[in-house]
Amino acid sequence: MEQRKPKPMLRLRAVKQIIPYSTSTIYDRISKGTFPKPVPIGPRAVAWIEDEILAFQEKLIADRHAHRAG
Repeated sequence: MEQRKPKPMLRLRAVKQIIPYSTSTIYDRISKGTFPKPVPIGPRAVAWIEDEILAFQEKLIADRHAHRAG
């Protein structure tokens, strides 16, 4: 049986270091479906899957390049 690798998770502070949006912007975009949703990790705690945040960052960069080309 293949061992699954754990997926690193980030708390809000770490997410904001990668994507420097305000907390309200992050939650507004989550509600609009334009930002990765967090995963509940406790009664009052959430975290984001690191790969999803990094993919979002890559999309922002790719979109910038697309706008320049167009």
